[in-house]
Amino acid sequence: MRRYLLPAVALAVLLGGAYYYGWIGPTRVPIEVSYAYDVSDPAQVFGDASFVVVGRVEKDLGPAEDDSTAFQVRVLRELKGDVPDVIEVIQDGFRRGRRTWELADFPLFEVGKTYVMALTIPAPDWNQDRLVVLVGPLDRPTTQVSGPDDPAVAAYLTAIGNARYPDGFTSEFVDAQAEMVRAWLEAHPGYSSPGPASP
Repeated sequence: MRRYLLPAVALAVLLGGAYYYGWIGPTRVPIEVSYAYDVSDPAQVFGDASFVVVGRVEKDLGPAEDDSTAFQVRVLRELKGDVPDVIEVIQDGFRRGRRTWELADFPLFEVGKTYVMALTIPAPDWNQDRLVVLVGPLDRPTTQVSGPDDPAVAAYLTAIGNARYPDGFTSEFVDAQAEMVRAWLEAHPGYSSPGPASP
């Protein structure tokens, strides 16, 4: 019995590591989450966003806070707010070996591709120099586009014009968030934003 125990443990460790790093099993693993508002509604997503940009992903910067990934993005067009030409953003999801964990219907960015990104300021205990990618909007969250003049960008501009604060948020929460955005903007010259929409 003992002579089989060591090989069995070694095999279990080997298979566990192979699965974790994506050598066996699925290469894409969906992360299930719930949201505080309807992220398929562009008016609410853009109402919550402090910035909206068309940006080309230049570099995957690796793991970031809370199972997310940081990216370097070149801003090709600003749709809401003003940001520097090159920014760092954090997106939910991460890669380990050949396996990718990502939100359902919200794949991780790919280097070299261009996306419309709804962005907000980071949580107080996160890296304060990186903006956070919001989930949404429209039928495909964070739409990939061919460039800043892609016809799909017009739909985003219309949605930004109709932006409203997400349903169900209290006025106290809205005021607290607006104060956090103001404080963040004061500490980050080169950025400006009308902030979240009023409720």
